This record gives sequence, structure tokens and C-alpha cells, in this order.
Amino acid sequence: MKYSKVITIAGILLAIGMGSLLTAGDVDLRVKSILDDAGYKYEIDSDNDFKMVFDTDDNRTQLVFVNSGTETYGDFEIREVWSPVYKFKGNLPAGYANKLLEQSYMKKIGSFDVWVRSDGSKVVRFCAKIAADADASTLTDVIRAVYTTADMMEKELTGKKDEY
Repeated sequence: MKYSKVITIAGILLAIGMGSLLTAGDVDLRVKSILDDAGYKYEIDSDNDFKMVFDTDDNRTQLVFVNSGTETYGDFEIREVWSPVYKFKGNLPAGYANKLLEQSYMKKIGSFDVWVRSDGSKVVRFCAKIAADADASTLTDVIRAVYTTADMMEKELTGKKDEY
């Protein structure tokens, strides 16, 4: 009995220690390792998130963020992988909102949502919420799904402008 308590306490201390190895400052080293191994070029933004630009078709590019910060739901740790689509002020036009809801329903992973920025402007983004400890294959597949989906919708909503 004494040993099981010692092992449990040691396990908790080890888990706490391992958690501190996962981040350098606020940059999530789990993501950094995967992106580095995949050969992705990225910057770390002011929020310590990973910011990448990918080439898409028609000589376009698309911006993608992989958040270092995570959230939890019960025991499930969640990370956002997202890409901006369309910037607006006020209300999103009803036709756009309906299109985004319909398209969200069709997606196997991720959905469109609206991010309200600190300056009051709003950005439609395509966002996938995945396990924070997703393996390399899952994270790279999700990144590709997010930037291709966001770029297609950006083309459609903006008349082919390439802002992101």
C-alpha cells in the first residue's frame, strides 16, 4: 500500500515535470517538433502561435496558424488550427452566413466561425479543433485541410482576392 502511494505521487511529479518540458516559454514544443520534422517554415507570432504561409493553386497563398495555447474540456486538451478567410465590420451578410453554415456542415473536420478582433473588426476563419497531442500525420493533414478549405472560401467570398 505504501508503495502504491509513492508510485502515484512519483507519477504525478513526473507528469508535472513532463508538462514543463512541453513548452519553452509559451511555445508548444510538441508542435515545433512536428513542424520542424515536416520541414515547414514558420514564424512565432506575438501570441507564441505558429504562423505559416502555404502556396495554393492559381499562384495564391494562404495563411495558417497553429495555436500554442490549448484549452481543455474535461481531460481532453484541444488545440486550434485555423486560417483567416474574410474580414468585415458590422454584420456578416446573410447570404455569406448561410453559405458558411452550409459548408461547415459538409466538412469532415473543422468549421467556419467568426473571430472578433481587438479593433472591433471581424474575421471569418476556418478552424479545426484537434487533440493537442495529435501525432505528426494528423497535424499535417489538418493543416493542409484548413488552408485549402480557407483559400477556396476566400476566393469565393472575395471575388478571387488573395488577402490571406
